[in-house]
Parts: sequence; C-alpha cells; structure tokens
Amino acid sequence: MAYPPITPLPAAPSRNDPDNFSTEADAFVAALPALVTETNAAGVYTADQATAAAADAVLTAADVVSTNADVVSTGDDVTATA
Repeated sequence: MAYPPITPLPAAPSRNDPDNFSTEADAFVAALPALVTETNAAGVYTADQATAAAADAVLTAADVVSTNADVVSTGDDVTATA
C-alpha cells in the first residue's frame, strides 16, 4: 500500500478580508472531516510500516545469530573474499 495522500486544506479565512470570510471559513471547516480521515489513515499506514520494520529487524537479527552459529560450528571464515 502506498502512503495515503493528505489533501491540502483550502486557504484559511482572514478577518482582513471580511467580504470573503464566510465563504472561506465554510470551505475551510468543510475540509476538516476529510483531513481527519486522511490523517488517521496516514497514522495507520505509518504504524503498519513500523510494525513491518520491527519484524524485519527481528528476522535479520535471527539470521545473524544463525550465520554466526554456522561459522562457529564449521570454522568457515565469512570475512574471506574470493
């Protein structure tokens, strides 16, 4: 799954532009529920990626231990190059 997109919010309303304040405020507030949904989806995605990375780290550590045990039992020099 690709990182979920987060849609940029529309321009925030400004009291310096009273003629457009209500229109801009309505658009800004109307966009907030989608922002919450998209941000929550991004958080779930990030947590899933962290969980996967942790699982990969555990497997990598297990591979290192296994490789080291093989070297000890066989006497192979894993640092030698061909």
